[in-house]
Amino acid sequence: MSSNEQLLRSEPILSGRLQDLDFGNLLSALRLGRQYLTLEVYDESGDCTGVVAVKAGRIVSASVDGYTGTEAVRRLLQPRESAEFRVLLQPSEVDIHGEPLGTIAVIHESIMKSEVRALSTRTRVLQGA
Repeated sequence: MSSNEQLLRSEPILSGRLQDLDFGNLLSALRLGRQYLTLEVYDESGDCTGVVAVKAGRIVSASVDGYTGTEAVRRLLQPRESAEFRVLLQPSEVDIHGEPLGTIAVIHESIMKSEVRALSTRTRVLQGA
């Protein structure tokens, strides 16, 4: 059984709709724990479209729609009105491959700053037109 299959076997400890609790706030809440958790995002047909693994406030891995790492987190932070989420507690023996991407706070802040810069650039271009 692969690590990914192991990850998807535990029962959710929290679930809901992303329109009620957005992805950024959900990640912020998860950074407080020390457990190994996965945050799964499901589309309206019930298919799992994204997974973020978190351990002790650090993002261990992330994937969505073929993207991985920080780019996957960036895409998951975009509004998804009909999406649902599940947070699952993972057994400590699940093998974690690779280095963590970084702390949730630092990655979230970095993504938000880059989004603000991009918006600022688009605004200047529109004002100059």
